Amino acid sequence: MARVSALSGPVPGGLRVAFVVLTVAAITLAVFAGFRGVWFLTAICGLFAVLNLGVLWTTRASAGAPERATPGTGEPSAPPR
Repeated sequence: MARVSALSGPVPGGLRVAFVVLTVAAITLAVFAGFRGVWFLTAICGLFAVLNLGVLWTTRASAGAPERATPGTGEPSAPPR
C-alpha cells in the first residue's frame, strides 16, 4: 500500500530545525532522567525523541525525487542546485 503524505508542499526549513532541537532536548532529558533514576520521565522523553525522529524521517526530501512545481506557476518550488 502506498503511503500518502498529508503535506501539500515542502516542509519549511525552520520547522525541521525545530524538530531537530526538540529531538536533541528530549534525548538529553531522557539521559539525565535515567542517571537520576526517574524511569517514567526517561520513558516519556525517549518516546518523544522517537516520535520526533519519525516526523523528521517522514518529512525528509528524497534524493531521487523530482522537485514539485508550485501550484499555479509551473515553476519549481526550490531553486535549482
